[in-house]
Amino acid sequence: MTQPGTAATTRNGQPRYDDLFRNVDQAEARRLHALAAAFDPASRSHLSRLGVAGKQCLDVGAGPGTLSIWLTTQTGPSGGVHAVDVDTSMLAAHPELTVLQSDVTSDSCAPGTFDLVHARFLLTHLPERAAVLRRMATWVAPGGWLMVSDFADLGTASSPYASYRETLAALFQTMAATVGSDINYGRTYPEPLAALGFTDIGLAVDTPVLCPSSPMTVFWHATIERTRQHMTAVTGVDPATVDTALELLTAGIWDLSVSMITAWGRRPAHSPSSPTPTKTAG
Repeated sequence: MTQPGTAATTRNGQPRYDDLFRNVDQAEARRLHALAAAFDPASRSHLSRLGVAGKQCLDVGAGPGTLSIWLTTQTGPSGGVHAVDVDTSMLAAHPELTVLQSDVTSDSCAPGTFDLVHARFLLTHLPERAAVLRRMATWVAPGGWLMVSDFADLGTASSPYASYRETLAALFQTMAATVGSDINYGRTYPEPLAALGFTDIGLAVDTPVLCPSSPMTVFWHATIERTRQHMTAVTGVDPATVDTALELLTAGIWDLSVSMITAWGRRPAHSPSSPTPTKTAG
């Protein structure tokens, strides 16, 4: 998933993702398409490894739908793809794609419905990530696959560019305080899947490079611009530091970005309709 897009507050009153990144204009679509461009090649490779031909697939938190639409080209006539998000405004009409508007933090699907359940950069931004992961696990059919991808900051914290490093640290702190995001949730994988009883587990790490005009450079520039006032209010980061980081990104720097950690596992063929975790996941 590229963009969780949920209601403004959770059931316990905590702020949500769209308090920072509400879909109000084309700028947000461009920002998320840049993120997709940076990580889609890796995600397509990992999904292809599982084999999706003839499968019923669910893309949770589909955002702009780039992976959902790609999946429709892989499943074939006997398969199908459902794309679900609470905000479906960026999901382009596609004849082979079933679009569902739903909030994964409260809504559910019938147990064992899908051969593949996929979510990218969804759980990172959900305070109730452990409960959502358990819910998604029940949607996987016996013998089917669950694949989740989330962030881990394996690169920016050691950046030699002080303004970039400090601005990203302020951004991550702001997202944690405002949204409840955990920028390093992906670092817990694959243990949450194993704890839910999944087998044949795999793990991959992908770190895009920042370089002039690269998708991640575009993404970080747009993200910092969109959140700079929030960062100043929450963390007190010096606006001059933020300005310098934006200037570096505009000029083009060579550096590492955050990583995507992807974990996948198969639900045993003999699994009951509702997987019982061996211990709390997440």
